[in-house]
Amino acid sequence: PQLEVLTDRVRRATHKVRDAGLSTEQLFYMLSRGISEETAWALYVERFAETLLGEMCRDGRVVSALRSFSKTLQR
Repeated sequence: PQLEVLTDRVRRATHKVRDAGLSTEQLFYMLSRGISEETAWALYVERFAETLLGEMCRDGRVVSALRSFSKTLQR
């Protein structure tokens, strides 16, 4: 990714991927529903990967394979 800055008034510039992650609020919500922190992170990573791979392969085969792989890991 490239960042073009057209002003000298920038104090901080970041890329969205760097700031992405499971927020405190999202984690609290899952914990309050009885989901362990480990499972919450696993769900977050799985959903992130599904979204990313789904964009890369619109026909759904990658997402289907990822779900199958995830189920295998949960056994």
